[in-house]
Amino acid sequence: MDFSGIFGNTQNFVIIATTLPVLVIVVILAGVAITRTRRARSAASNWATTTGQVVASGAQAYRSRSGTGGSTTMYRPAVSYLYTVNGRQYASDRMSLGLSVGYGSSGIAERMASKYPAGSMVVVHYNPENPAEATLETTARGSGLLWLIVVIMLVILAVSLAMTVGMGGFLNGILGNFF
Repeated sequence: MDFSGIFGNTQNFVIIATTLPVLVIVVILAGVAITRTRRARSAASNWATTTGQVVASGAQAYRSRSGTGGSTTMYRPAVSYLYTVNGRQYASDRMSLGLSVGYGSSGIAERMASKYPAGSMVVVHYNPENPAEATLETTARGSGLLWLIVVIMLVILAVSLAMTVGMGGFLNGILGNFF
């Protein structure tokens, strides 16, 4: 099939066809990171605080499925706490406004949860418009990881484009001498 009318040549079509999906993924990941970061900033500045009590703290195991059909055991910090707003008691297990990041080691998850031992009193940040929405930390945990993935994908994309375009010109120069 000749794509020269639309894309100039077949090489341009291949470059666009392989680059566009990666760019879409990069834009989606960047959007998620931006949204989570803004939400954390809003919580830090606009949400009210109250005192709560930790009822359970530790590492929670879960099965993570891989793309090959297998699964592995991962661990995340798990902290449950109770807090009261306007005379009504609420329960939450959200530690931060970021992503729920899993770890391959229960030790890491337990170390993170150990900041909030069972029975301790904690500062709970809650949304005054919806007091059931609460967190212990006003950070966007995992957003840094998303930004790292975005940067890595952009670097890989830039290098592969440079190699594709550069190698295409190089091969065209060599093969042009023979044909």
